[in-house]
Amino acid sequence: SITDALNAPGFEMFRRLIEDYERDNDVPMADIAAALALQSRDGAEFLMTEPPPEKRRERPDRPERERAPRKVRDDLATYRIAVGKRQKVNPGAIVGAIANEGGLHRSDFGHITIKVDHSLVELPARLPKEAWKKLENTRIQGVLIDLKPDRGRPSGPRATGGKPRRPKQ
Repeated sequence: SITDALNAPGFEMFRRLIEDYERDNDVPMADIAAALALQSRDGAEFLMTEPPPEKRRERPDRPERERAPRKVRDDLATYRIAVGKRQKVNPGAIVGAIANEGGLHRSDFGHITIKVDHSLVELPARLPKEAWKKLENTRIQGVLIDLKPDRGRPSGPRATGGKPRRPKQ
């Protein structure tokens, strides 16, 4: 993240180079930052977007099956972890890391939803303290998972510039 990079080794050297460029070329700092961000992405998409939903293929040879509603388990709660599609994680990697590090069994897991920058994982509502402790330093794809209870959507202004969300009651 940008915040982490502010404390990274070599930061001061790059800061001096950019300040020199700003002074010598009379270019605003924001323009320099934007140009460097553009260069650093190396032709790749900078902001991740959700892919469009896949269209279901037609199967005329068999009737449409009705899906059974997912069972709600009262013993589970939703937790948020700091890895998602951007890190190219899949449910198996999430279950494997949390089960192995936290001493959980795959039957301790419920539904997993993978978003762009985070994932939501149903785990035991009363997660043992030993498991919390073991999971503090757990990484998936090299990223610290930062396991915490999910609080739902944040309130406040949206990143897209829309109207502020109403806080949950």
